[in-house]
Formats: sequence, C-alpha cells, structure tokens
Amino acid sequence: MDKFVHLHLHTEYSIGDSTVRIDDLMNQAKSLGMDALAITDHGTMGGVHKFWSAARKYGIKPVIGCELYVKDEKTRNHLTVLAKNKDGYLSLVKALNLANSKVLDDKDIFELKDVIVLSGCMSGKIPRLILNGEIERAKEVARAYRERFGEDFYIELMRTGLKDQIALNNTLVDIAQSLKIKIVATNDVHFLKKADALAHGLFVSMNRNMKWDGNVAYGSDEYYLKSAGEMKVIFRDLPQSVDNTVEISEKCEEYDLAVDIKLPFSSEKDCETLKGRISKVSEDRKKRLDRELKLIESKNFCRYFLTVSEIIDYAQKAGILIGPGRGSSVSSLVAYLLGITTIDPLKYDLIFERFLNESRMEDPDIDIDVEDGARDDLILGLAQKYGTNNLAQVGSYGTLGSRAVIRLAGKSLGVNERLIEDLAWRVSGYDSIEKAINENQEFRRISKSEDVKVLVDYALKLEGLIHHRTIHAAGVVLSDRDLTNLIPMTFDGKRWITEFDMDSLADLRITKIDLLGLKTLTNIKETLGGKVNREDLMNIPIDHEGIYEILKSGNTAGIFQLESASASALTKKLAPQNFDDIIALLSLNRPGPIYSGIADEYIRRRHGGSVMKDEFGLDKILGETYGMIIYQEQVMKIAMEIASFSESQADLFRKAISKKDPALMQDLKEKFVSGAISKGYSENMALKLFDNISNFASYGFNKSHSVAYAYITAWTAYLKATMTANFMVSLMNSNISDPAKLSIYKRELERLSVKVLPPDINESKTLFYSDGKNVRTGFAAIKGIGINLGHIIEEERTRGKFENFLDFVSRMKKRVNSKSLEILVLSGAFDSTDPNRKYLIDNMESLMDLSEGGLKIIQQQLFGSEERKALPPIENYPDYSPSEKIKLQRQYVDLLFDREGDDFEKVMERGHGRVTFQVFEKDGLIFATDGKNELPFSYDRPLKEGESYEGEFIVKNGNIILSRLVSSSNETYVYLKDPSEVDSYIPRISDMKDHRVIFKVGNLYIVLEDKTLKEEEG
Repeated sequence: MDKFVHLHLHTEYSIGDSTVRIDDLMNQAKSLGMDALAITDHGTMGGVHKFWSAARKYGIKPVIGCELYVKDEKTRNHLTVLAKNKDGYLSLVKALNLANSKVLDDKDIFELKDVIVLSGCMSGKIPRLILNGEIERAKEVARAYRERFGEDFYIELMRTGLKDQIALNNTLVDIAQSLKIKIVATNDVHFLKKADALAHGLFVSMNRNMKWDGNVAYGSDEYYLKSAGEMKVIFRDLPQSVDNTVEISEKCEEYDLAVDIKLPFSSEKDCETLKGRISKVSEDRKKRLDRELKLIESKNFCRYFLTVSEIIDYAQKAGILIGPGRGSSVSSLVAYLLGITTIDPLKYDLIFERFLNESRMEDPDIDIDVEDGARDDLILGLAQKYGTNNLAQVGSYGTLGSRAVIRLAGKSLGVNERLIEDLAWRVSGYDSIEKAINENQEFRRISKSEDVKVLVDYALKLEGLIHHRTIHAAGVVLSDRDLTNLIPMTFDGKRWITEFDMDSLADLRITKIDLLGLKTLTNIKETLGGKVNREDLMNIPIDHEGIYEILKSGNTAGIFQLESASASALTKKLAPQNFDDIIALLSLNRPGPIYSGIADEYIRRRHGGSVMKDEFGLDKILGETYGMIIYQEQVMKIAMEIASFSESQADLFRKAISKKDPALMQDLKEKFVSGAISKGYSENMALKLFDNISNFASYGFNKSHSVAYAYITAWTAYLKATMTANFMVSLMNSNISDPAKLSIYKRELERLSVKVLPPDINESKTLFYSDGKNVRTGFAAIKGIGINLGHIIEEERTRGKFENFLDFVSRMKKRVNSKSLEILVLSGAFDSTDPNRKYLIDNMESLMDLSEGGLKIIQQQLFGSEERKALPPIENYPDYSPSEKIKLQRQYVDLLFDREGDDFEKVMERGHGRVTFQVFEKDGLIFATDGKNELPFSYDRPLKEGESYEGEFIVKNGNIILSRLVSSSNETYVYLKDPSEVDSYIPRISDMKDHRVIFKVGNLYIVLEDKTLKEEEG
C-alpha cells in the first residue's frame, strides 16, 4: 500500500485562509487510509489541541507543527516546523509567543530544540531567493540550516500547478543534492477536496473584504488533501521525497499536550492554610464544614479556593464591587467563610454536593460577578499581582453563523444588498441554513431561484467556519509559572490571551476562573454614590416594603432579572410578599416553567387557589414550594430521603433528569425504586413518585443561584423605590446607545413623575444626570454626538458657560465639525442661547466663518467674489414650525417624545392599531418592542435593529401581525395597486432631503430616493 504523510496542512485555524474543518479532515484522511497527519497553521497553534484530540479519536498519529513567519531584510518568509517530541512542542510554543513581541529571525529559529524544519512553500526564504535569482545566497541559507539542524532539515518540494514551480523545484533539488540534504514532498493543503477550490476562493475574498473574481485562490485548485497514490504519481520521478514524509512522521513521537500549570503560590501547606482561615465556627456548623473540607482536600482544590478568595480580597481593596456569589458555589460553607460568597448556605438549606461531590470529575467552578466598568482594571491589576506572563484571558473563536455567511458571501459575490438582507432575515431563528431550507417553505422556494441558488450553495459550504479570534466573556487562566513557555498565546498590547479555547483548556485540566462583568453592580454602585462594598450591599434591607410594592405592581423596568414583558407579567401575578417569593420567582421565570404551566400552578397554590396534595410524605422537602419541585436541590433531597441515595448519587440523579438521559434514567430508576421500597414505600407508589419527579423536575432550577440573584433583584427594587432618579439615571447611562431601552426608562420616569429634560449646551453633561427633581439628557444620548465629544464640551465649559452659538464655535475651534453642530442645533441643545434653530442651520457656514474672524468674508470682499452672502438679521427670521422642530429633533433624541399611536396591549384589546416599534435579535430570534412589550416578529423585508418604525398591526388567530409598514425615521411606505400610480404620487412629495419613499406593488418594491427612481429586488 502507498504511504504518504501530509506534513504541510492548514486547518480553519489559519483564519481566512483555509476551509479545512478538523473533524472532516480526519474523516477524509481515514477514508484515504492515512495513519499520520500534520497540522501547520499560519503563525498559530490555536487548533493544535482540537487536531490532536480528533486524530487520536480516529486512530491517526498527530504530528504537531506550525508554519512560522521568519523575517529577513525585506520581507517575512514562511517556514514549516514540526515538533519531534513534547520538548519540541514546548520549544515551538515559546517561539510563537516570542513572535508577539518581535518578528522571528533565523537566530530565533536556530534556538528551537527537538524540531524538524522544512524549507517552506514558495514564500519561504530559500525559494524566494531562488525566484529572485539569488541562487548562491539561497544555497548559503540552506547550508546554515543544514549545519544547525542536521538530518532534521529537509528541502520542501511542492507541485501544485504553479508556473514557477518547475524551475524552482529543479534548483531546490540541485541545492539538496549538492549539500546532501534530503527532499520532502508536501501539498500545502488549504481545502479538503478538489471540488472545494472555488468555495475556498470565495472564502479568501470574503475575509479580505474583496469582491470575488470567480477564480480559485493562490492560482491553483490543487491545494487539497491528496491521497498517497496521487502524491506518488505527482512525484514519481522523486519517490524518495514521498518516502521521506513517512520518515519524518516516524521521527516524531506521540505525546500528550498536558502541561503542569499550578495556581500561583501553590504549596503543600495550602490545605493547612485554608483550614486555618476558617477554623473558628460554631459547633452546629462544624460537621458541615468538616465534610466540605474533607472533599476539597481529597480533590486537591485547597489552592483554588484560596486563589478565588485572594482575587476577591484584591478587588475589595481596589474598590471594585463584587457580587454576592452566583451558581452552585453559593451552597459552599467554605466559600462563605472565606468571603468568596456573602450568603450563608445553611440559612437557605443549600446542598454542598450540588457544587462538589465525589463523582464530579471537573474542577470546581466558582464564577465571580464584577462591576462591568472595572472588570478590565481588575484583570490588569491581577496581572501585576501575579506577574504579566502568569495571567492570560481565555481566547475564543467566532464562526460564520447563517446570517453572517450570507452577508459576507453575498457581498463578495456582488449580490444586491437588499436581497442579501432579505435572505439573512429569513434564516434568522434557525440553527443553520440547512434547517431554514428544510423548515421554511418560502426560503426553500427562494433558495432555488437562479439569482439566489449560487449564494445559498456557497453559504452552505462555508457556514460554521472560523471567521475571527475573540476573547471569552469571562475566563482567566492563572499560573505559578510563565505561561509563555507552556501554552500558545497572543498579546493584545495589555494582556496575554490563550490560543486554546475554553474546551481545550478544560480538556488539558488547565484551571479557568470566570470574572463576569455585571452591569447591574455598576448601577447599584453609582446609585449609592460610588463608594460601596459587599458588606454595604448585604446591609440593604431585603424586607423593605418598597421592594414588594414595586414587584406587586409589575412595574419592573430596571429590576434585575425581571425587566422583560413576560417577567413583569409573571411578577405581577405572583405578587411577591417576602424574600422567599423572590427566590421562587427567579426559578420560575424561565421558558420551561412558564410554557409547561408549572409557573401558573405554583402561583395558584401560592395564593390558595389550588390545594396541595402530599401523598408521598414530602412536606418537609416541598413545603416551602407548596408541594411542587422547582429547585434541583429538592430533587437531590428526595433521592436521599426516599431512596437512600448518597449525595453523589443524588447529584447524578439530578443531572440525569435535567439532561433526560434515557439509559442512565433507567438504571437510576431501578435504584430509586429499590431504595424507596426499602424505606417502606410500595412498588407502585415508588414508581409513581419516580414518574412525578421525571415529569416536573426537569424544569427545576439551581436554588443556590436563585438565592444569590434574588439578593440583587431585591437590591435593585430597593434602590428604585428609595433612590428613584439616581437609579434610573444609572440605568439610562448603562444603556445610552440603546434607544429601545432608553425609551422604556424614560417612560418609567414619567410614570414616577420625574421629567426628562432635553439636552442643553450649558446644562447637559456627557451622560444623563439628576438635578434632584428632573433628569437632564446627556450629550452622548444624542445620536451622532457620542461620549468623546460630550467630554470635550464638558471640559471646555469648565472655563465658563457658552454665551451663544458663536461663542461655542469660537471656543471649540476645530474640535467640532459642521455635522456635529447641525445635530446639536436640531436636538435643541442651543435653545437656551439661540432659540431660532432654522436661522442657525440656514446660516451655519457664515456663522462658523464669523466665529473664526470672518476670514472668508474678508477674502470675498478683497477679491470681489459674487458668492458672498451677507448674514441676514435674526429679527423676524422664520423658524421651523413646531411639527418640523419635533420631526427634526426626534431624529437625534427620539426618547424625548411620547410614542404616537397605540401599543401592543391596545392592539390586542382592539384587534388592530398603529404602533411605533423597534426590532432586535435575542437568542437567535427577532422580536419587536413598543418600549414596554416584546413579541416575536417577522416581516417580508428585513428591518434594521435600533431603527424606529411605525406600522399598522392586526390580531389574527391570537397573534399580533404587522400588516403594513408605514414609516421609519427616513422612509415612508406607500402601497399601490399598480406601478402607474407612482407618477400621480410624486408631485405630492415636497422634500426628499435625507428621505426616501418606498412604494410596494405586490412583492415588488420601488424606491424613490434623491428624486430618482430605481427598482430593488424584494
């Protein structure tokens, strides 16, 4: 059988350059009978672990390598490097990380140990010198590499059909023979099969933001995973080049990628230290504490707890607000006593084994909520504390989702922009384009049309490929040693970021600590005046009557976890009366309990409308929730009490029910029934109880998390009740670029009798603020102004208030342009100094010139220009009409105005109505909001997020449906029976500046814009 090993191969981790998915690669390699394969991505080793894991799964030997960039005087050259063993792998990792601070050169390459070096593709140093006619110099470089790496340096040959390769390869072979260097054949794989060449060409163009010319990338369709037989034929005159691929593969050992990364300050005395810090507890807690400590010590987690405690202590001292805890870690008494959480788990009867137990193989997972504005400061501070090279944020990779791939591919293919948006809209809410085709009849029909089929076919091939690097939202890795010697990373100028994603790190048992930015903590801190710590938060009275008045009313705008329309409705129905009700509410406020009817049944029982039946004797466990299972911990308690399960078995039982694992459930069912019978239950009763648990417990929620977040819910309700304006201002500033949210909060302020004042050049700050009675709109809330210009205006105003528009322009000089001035004028910011907005707009250029000393006017006088305009007197100058002012102003500060027409509630009552709304995406679905309610939304054309629309809605079969779109901020929609009616409508359009009219005739959209007509596909 022919033998050949691909030693130069790019996966999708060569971002924007390869379409080779790792699992597909292994499957194809296996089908071709290959037993070894290398990975050599461009300047990265981010895919190495995924490659290594997949190769082992398929029984293929993984050869780990990288195509490095190596500089000379003129350019960066490519060099193929493979690790012979684990020391070679770590040597390669170190070199790659070094490349973050400098471009590698030959000296750096010569420092590598236990590696095999191939001379590279046509962009390698030796091939480039040959192509430039510098044969002797190429020979000198080859000799230097031969002397350094000996038998582990090979001359690399490729035959991919490029015109320069024949002469190049002849010279390379001559150099190899003269210097007694072995040759090796490679194929520079960038796509899996030859049929993928065109899709790869499009992919490369997409990632370069270029229009695709319809050709393959890099001048050839040969860069695919060729079989050993194909490579033998291609290099039949140089059979040793193929045989040497096997030789190289055999030189490379098989090894794992695990590295010994301990947390900082790890010591054999960690458990003693941990015990010493929390030894003083009351006798009634000692048994629980000893049980937790015993398990933590047996699993070698003592340092982990100490490290998390150190992080929180550091944050506290730095004035960074940390949340009370989150997730199952709230159930740990050790975490509470260390100050990791601030909630006593015994007070709420929380089960430690929900967090850690004997059967859990993973590391503990203690997530830390941090005020979002200070999260970066905390990470940079920890880097200083532990060492810059000892901390890294966890890297991640963004892939091409269905909408993104349609947009990017469509743009490169030159498809009409409106058609692209329409197709992107139609795949929204589906897991993939394939599912959209299978489940959406209209999209399936459209995807077969001539002008769409090509785009959809390519999008299907490219969907899901890695598109860009990003950073995990929370994860941080800490080490007692320099991470640059251990795992591949990148540096963003401030901190290191791992090239391995969270799954790879977990598989390698590298501990990740999650620091999650929580905006609500920032809101709480700002409302309380900025100087606040966790102890202050715990002193907020969670039994304050104002909290429950707000929750009973259902006016939950700004209340943590309860802002959505569905949450508000649920809160109002439940009408919480105490803190336990809030805990239950957060557990019930999820799709499962709501749509299954569990939430409604709980509310009926809570208010005495439904009788609780306790035929199983579970009152002690389920009494607090009226006989219903709403917490996962209750499932565990039932398993322990009724079936004599151990804590570990009970947690396994809980997991099996949550994941609905049939095989595991059957096994546990037998154990459960057997255990229940041993406790005196009949078999029928035991089976019935098991079925009840299976039916309802899958909707159960982690009580530990509910308790922790219920505190934050109560705190926000307390602040809204007692410090209303300051709290709402903080919310508005946190959402200053979200018009829909601002509209909700402005409406809530008005309901609470707090007026939102318009922007004012002398009164506004960059952000919203309260003057004690009213809330003043900030400059950053004006569309087109932004935070930076707001700060500049504020800073200049410290020198004195602006007397008028001329004074403002004169003092701001070149720091503000004419467009920004126009926006400030139309937003009403100059009304207090120059109330005639139209005068300022019409004479903007002359006023700007006058503020600069009238240089243009003087020039015009000197040179006799006929274009000179005299500045007209302001007296009796006509201003905009009130309706014109409002129309122009709401383009930039829409939140100041009440929404015209109905809302969705009135539409439901009446059956029809006109509503001003916006659309947004959440969890892959499109929703419409009227500023108060949210509902799933669809329309036959895509609508932009953040844009305000007005539409006519009807109720059909209990659902609200948009029957006609009426207008947006710069569009008016007109519905015609015949295209000829367009002509009769045109004379009625008086002003087309920055505005367009869209006529719809059947499925055809005709756009009138800038007084020209054009057809668009729709």
